[in-house]
Amino acid sequence: MTNTSNVNEIRFLKILYQYKVKLLFVILLVGVIAAVITWLFPNIYSSTAAISVQPPGVPLTGEVPPLSVETLRSLVESTRVKWELFQELKERGVLDEKTTFLRFQEKLSSSVEQDKTRERRLLPMVKLTATTRDPELSMVIAKDRKSTR
Repeated sequence: MTNTSNVNEIRFLKILYQYKVKLLFVILLVGVIAAVITWLFPNIYSSTAAISVQPPGVPLTGEVPPLSVETLRSLVESTRVKWELFQELKERGVLDEKTTFLRFQEKLSSSVEQDKTRERRLLPMVKLTATTRDPELSMVIAKDRKSTR
């Protein structure tokens, strides 16, 4: 058995040696293609801000439903909140004048998460993410979304 496997291994190595130039050419070609594709794609930067929501310190009177994950998600993803941020960034000159609100919305994403290991009385955490081709803009958007909430 070991004799046969040794013969097969030697035969395999001989085939590799025989076609070494072709193999090296294919490997080099694949490497060059991968490098060109990587070079052609623009860099994309993502910045995330996490907000931990705390229950109000003052007791609320009347009937107030608890803040649920769905309520937080609808607040964070609302068009009004994104519009306010868009207007603020436009006024401060952070956004390019050509940037439209629709294009700006595409750069933003948010998620609301509630860790299963945390206490149930704690409210979920909100993650706000901005994805752009400009690293500084991505960071500014995430920070501004965090500070305006």
